[in-house]
Amino acid sequence: MTRNTSRNTSRNIPRNTSRNASRNTRPIPAPVTVFTITVLALFSISCNTPENYEGEPNIYAVLSTDLKSATVMIGLTASISDTLRIDTIMDTFWYEDTFVVYPIIHFPWNGVSGAYVKLEHSSSSYETKELPKSIGYYATDSNLVFSPNDSWKLTTKYPDGKSLEARTRFPKSFNITAPSKDTVTWLDTLRWSSSDGAKGYQVSGLAWGWKYIWKDTIDSVYDTTSVKGYQLFDSSEREIPLGYIFYYDMGIDSIELHVEALDTNIYDYIYYGYNSWNQDINKEDYMHIEGAWGVFGSKTVIYSKRYVFNDSIFDSIPPIKNPLR
Repeated sequence: MTRNTSRNTSRNIPRNTSRNASRNTRPIPAPVTVFTITVLALFSISCNTPENYEGEPNIYAVLSTDLKSATVMIGLTASISDTLRIDTIMDTFWYEDTFVVYPIIHFPWNGVSGAYVKLEHSSSSYETKELPKSIGYYATDSNLVFSPNDSWKLTTKYPDGKSLEARTRFPKSFNITAPSKDTVTWLDTLRWSSSDGAKGYQVSGLAWGWKYIWKDTIDSVYDTTSVKGYQLFDSSEREIPLGYIFYYDMGIDSIELHVEALDTNIYDYIYYGYNSWNQDINKEDYMHIEGAWGVFGSKTVIYSKRYVFNDSIFDSIPPIKNPLR
């Protein structure tokens, strides 16, 4: 692995770009997280900036029912005169009987220290502290309870005195309705009920099984932390074949399915990131913090049981409509 660093003086926003390694020979899309979209949205429209651009408030905070604390990222889009260090890591993945080299580029978060950041719910207020050895990362204590249908408010005050507020309401409870059996195959379908208040859903899975790793030779290891296939759906779509989540990877012996009901703030933010190249899309229609870039949103998360997985059945799966493809 080769690592080098370079410097960039344009208006860059933190970005992580990577590509999945797979033992398959079929091309696969890289999984996309909300944070990755943060970068896609802001980086791609940063190309056209006036020479006197000074940077604007940039906030990233996603509340989730499966967490007991919250981290709020407070920063600025980089001004035209800023210099940010970027890291470039050269890595490889196995494709069509050969190793392909590709770069992973990381743009750091342009954080702001000394901000005042507070979360509020009902009559309760929770102040944050800036995390040690970080710049612009503020966290609450780990004693919060995020519940479906709850409303939360974010208040932040920058060191220069600029104050901002944002609000979110968690989507309501919902359920995974299929598969209902204990053993599943590629041909089974994940289905879930509707969540009131959700503009869309994000689906992923956790897989346990054997995978290949490259050292001096190709070895196999049992992996229990393989997260697969972030897929985004609008509120009308509530099913996906399992093969579409796990890319037909071999060696899986059990899986767990995750479905996230996204509020409007998160869904629009992700959708905008995928489509920010489109000049007809107005940034203000997709980022719902007045006076700032970024997102303050919430998601209601459910997990399936752990299924036994039978990967001996291979077949094509029907195409599904995806608003981002």
